[in-house]
Formats: sequence, C-alpha cells, structure tokens
Amino acid sequence: PCFPPNLVLAHSTSETGVRAYFDRTCDASGVDITKYSLVDSSGAKIPILGAVFANAESTIVDLTTGTQNNTFPTTLSAWEIRNRTGCAESSLQSMTFRGGICPISYIQHPKSADNDSSHVIGTGVEQVTLRGIVTADPTQFYGEFFVEERQAGPWSGIAIYGSPIRPTVGDSVTVSGLVSEYYNKTEITSVDYVKIHSSGNPLPGPDVIPICGFTIGPPAESWEGVFIRINNAIVADTSIGYGGWTVWDGVACSLVVHRDFYCRFHFCPTCTSYMPIPGMWLNLQGIGDCVYGQINIRPRTCADIIYPVGVSEHDRAQRASEFILFQNVPNPFNPRTEIRFAVPDETSVDLRIYDVAGRMAKMLLKSERLRAGVHTEVWDGRNDSGQELASGVYFYQLRAGDKVSTMKMVLLR
Repeated sequence: PCFPPNLVLAHSTSETGVRAYFDRTCDASGVDITKYSLVDSSGAKIPILGAVFANAESTIVDLTTGTQNNTFPTTLSAWEIRNRTGCAESSLQSMTFRGGICPISYIQHPKSADNDSSHVIGTGVEQVTLRGIVTADPTQFYGEFFVEERQAGPWSGIAIYGSPIRPTVGDSVTVSGLVSEYYNKTEITSVDYVKIHSSGNPLPGPDVIPICGFTIGPPAESWEGVFIRINNAIVADTSIGYGGWTVWDGVACSLVVHRDFYCRFHFCPTCTSYMPIPGMWLNLQGIGDCVYGQINIRPRTCADIIYPVGVSEHDRAQRASEFILFQNVPNPFNPRTEIRFAVPDETSVDLRIYDVAGRMAKMLLKSERLRAGVHTEVWDGRNDSGQELASGVYFYQLRAGDKVSTMKMVLLR
C-alpha cells in the first residue's frame, strides 16, 4: 500500500518565510522548490526561493519566499511529495493562511460596533502569524502569555493560549496560531509556532489611562491584551469573589481588578504583601483583559500594585486608620450604596443622611461605639420611617468626637 506524505498545515514565519507540515516523513522531494507554489488572494504569485527540513523526521519544511503581502489570504500548494519509499500523492494539496506578519491591531479589529469579535473569525482564514514583545508570561497567568507590538497603544496586545513554548517577559517573539474568541476575548489558540528572537527587551507601555477610559474614548475592547496603568485609583469593593476586587475614580467609573478563577491558585497566594482595603488609594498596572465578557485589569505580580512615591507600609496603615470619610460606592446609586469611613481610635460615631434642604433623612449610626479602622455602612435610599426617598442630591455626614466630614451623593430612581 502507498502512504504518501499529506500536507496538513502551513503558515508564515516571516514576511519571507513559510513553514509546511506533513503527516509522514518526506524524501528529498520535500525540499524541492519546484514542488510548491504560493499565491495570495490578489492573484500574486510569490516565488519559492529555497527549502530545508526543519526537523530530523523530515516532516516539517521551511520555505524561503519572496515578500508576502501581510494579512492577505495566501495559499501554499504542494504536489508529488514522496515518502522514503517513493510513494507520492498525485493530487494537488493546499493550505491557506494569512500571509506575512499580521499586525496585532489588524487581528484585534472587531467585526462591527455591535460585535467585538475579531473580524478575522468566520472568514475561513483564521491562521495568522504575529510578532511582538511578551508583556506577561505563563508563570504569571496560568499558562497563557500576552504579546504587544512595540508602539503600544489601543488594539496593540493579544493573549496567546496553549503554547508549547513558554517565553518570559521581555522576549521578542513570532507566534503563529488560530484567531479564536472565548467569552468575548480575542486570543490566539492552537499555537503551532513560537520563535524567540531575543530577550530582555524594554516593554511597550504601560499606556496610562483613566478608569473612565474603559467607557469613554476608545472602546474598552481596544485595551484588551494591552499593558496598561491606572493612577489614583480607590479600592472600592473587596467582596466580589474569586480573588477579585474593584477600584474606582471617586466620581463615576469603576473597574474590576484581576477577577479570575485561577487567581486563588496562582496570583493571590504569591501576593501576600498586599491585601486591598476599601478606601485605600493606589496606582496599579497590568494587562487589560476580558474574562467571561467583563473587561478588567490583571496585575501580573504584587510589584504591579504601586503606592504613591514616599508612602511606606507604615504610612499606608496609618492612612487606613485616620479620620476619613470616603466617597460612597456606587455613586450615583439605586437602590443602595456603601459608605466607608475610617476612625483612628475607638470612639463614638454618628452617621447621618441629609437632603438638600438640610433636613435629616436617615440616622445610620447614633453614638455607635466603633473600634479603630475602616468601617462600612449601607444605605438603601429610605428614611427612618422606611419610606423610599425621591431621586436627588443627598449629603452624608460623619461625626466622631470633634471631627466632622460631609460628602455628597446622588440617588437615581
């Protein structure tokens, strides 16, 4: 019986390189350039200039080509490739992929304003090759790593999942695989090829964006896979589960930090030096990511949680126990909101809600004896009689001894 080699996969390795994979060992015909042709969707015939086996089994062939048109669907055809007994497949065999190096921004570009899936998905030509700098490696993110183009900015980063090779942060790499979508997250899967060109390169970014940058300006999707930094964030909710917590800007916008099931197995146990405290302010950086349809920021290590210059561990502990009334979260709110405050010593506390006319609407705490530290009270938008209050501006006031602090909030029915 004849069992000839079959062409099972092909992809670009550079603008002038293609790798072909066969399911059986080839004889010298596997590196005969007259047995191949390369044509892109514009009809351009790209010359094959050389061929060598890339493995000892003679099942992988690296072809040197003329310059390919980046992103164009490109078809490699092979014929009469023989095995070592001289058995050859008589029919033409072809594989189509996107030629050259695809810009990550091209891969990440969505189908439409209403569909954030990559426009490459569903075209039948999802095999792509990209190049960039590793900004987060598999030791930080449970087996996946992130690659970003050197110029940084929106649409410049992407996740690589399932790679047989595990690069490290700062590596310059070329990667080939399939563009896939996983719960609204665009990523490269079925990774066939990773080449590390150099190590220790400076990282792109981080791009500094406001928390509202996820809802104002370029769409949140544009920061997926990008190394970003958030400055002057306030820790808001530490009880969302799965190791996640939220920060907000003190006005209207909030963001989830590392909401990831694997956090409790990987990142969180190694990050014991930081425990988020509601009301704490900080800077943080990490990878903009989409986890089960929700955009968030994923710090890579504890070093990505950055306190303002000159603020020591002792200073942070002191800051958490000063007399502070924090902005309520969320704000505006409906039907309930959380009010956080800190007191430096055990003391009696009053916490009252007033309407714009100065009338007291709700007594949340009256001469309540509280220990030093951070505390949280929830207001459900009702008065002391249990009646729902109308939409509008309200003020909440904290009194502890001779200290008084008042802040504004908005109830929207």
